[in-house]
Amino acid sequence: MMTSRTLMKRVTMLNFRLAAMLLFVAYANALFAEPVATNLPAIPKLISLDPTNVHAGIRAYTVTCGYQRGPNKLEVLLPDNYSPTNRYRVLYLLPVNAGTKGPWGSGIVEAQRLNMQNQYQLICVAPAFEILPWYGDNPENPRARQSSYVTDVVIPFVDREFSTATNKESRLLVGFSKSGFGALGLFLMHPDTFGKVAVFDSFVNLPKLKFYTEWGLAETYGPTENFDRYEVLNLLGQQKSLLQKGPCRITILAGGPGSRIGVDALQSKLKDNSIPYIYILGSTMPHTWTSGWLAPAVASIAQPEPIEPPKL
Repeated sequence: MMTSRTLMKRVTMLNFRLAAMLLFVAYANALFAEPVATNLPAIPKLISLDPTNVHAGIRAYTVTCGYQRGPNKLEVLLPDNYSPTNRYRVLYLLPVNAGTKGPWGSGIVEAQRLNMQNQYQLICVAPAFEILPWYGDNPENPRARQSSYVTDVVIPFVDREFSTATNKESRLLVGFSKSGFGALGLFLMHPDTFGKVAVFDSFVNLPKLKFYTEWGLAETYGPTENFDRYEVLNLLGQQKSLLQKGPCRITILAGGPGSRIGVDALQSKLKDNSIPYIYILGSTMPHTWTSGWLAPAVASIAQPEPIEPPKL
């Protein structure tokens, strides 16, 4: 007959074995689980290349973090002769559409077609966004922090995963239309993080309230007063003393025929504040990634600075 003491011993032993088994399972899961990017330092996993949304040679990562809803792609294009013993500059190509595909094409695919990763020895990076990207942080929605996603998640991951030069001169920004607005905003809000920026047909002004909602700005920025923090014309005035010094750091491009309202307003503000800039007008460049503007845009910011001869 089993005594109560013997029964307690067996129950205790059973609980001990169960706890040990659960601990082993948890350890095994942690050991063999595929890493996924969170708020860092967890590392995003390399995913299979999908021929329906990326071209061969472009690496795709899946990033899950608190800055956006759901997992989002992060695409990376390396030079063919990439070596971890070298330090590379990084070109950030900001998308116009949510996700990785849209009617305006893909910046990183166009960069690959133009062989920019090899011509300039650049690591090309294209983040993706769950909602239409306007590159702000919505104070009413912590899952809509697109600006901080770039600076707090994407850049630290790229610098940790690849052999990059981490000074500001080695980080370049490119965008057009709404992503031109985003590129300018990121550059002007973080001038110690990014060295140069080139934008094509950039949006700059706060639209009428009807369009603020219809065009997706409300989802990105929340209240209109928060938009003012990212408004490019305001930021240019705030950063003029910094940008008036040293080499030209801004390139603006416009498609034809003629210029666009946003580009004209941007040029006027740059001139009024005596900020040096490069201006390129192409009469045959439609409003897409593939219309021919990307090549001169990147050439204007990615060429190495000329070396001055030593003084005798």
